[in-house]
Amino acid sequence: MTNQQKTYTVYEHVNKTNGKRYIGATSMKPEKRWGWKGSNYFHQPFWDAIEEFGWDGFEHNILAEGLT
Repeated sequence: MTNQQKTYTVYEHVNKTNGKRYIGATSMKPEKRWGWKGSNYFHQPFWDAIEEFGWDGFEHNILAEGLT
């Protein structure tokens, strides 16, 4: 790793039906972390909600960027 410090993004997925929220943080670009229609959440608790409500059943919001 170079001398550059990693930066992080904090994001949320908000269920459009029931208002439940999933909060996450990543050092990757959020879209890459999420995968195509949430596919990178497979085998994680959030995956069950994606299967039930669909990826488009959630709002996907960036809460903060450039955090160290």
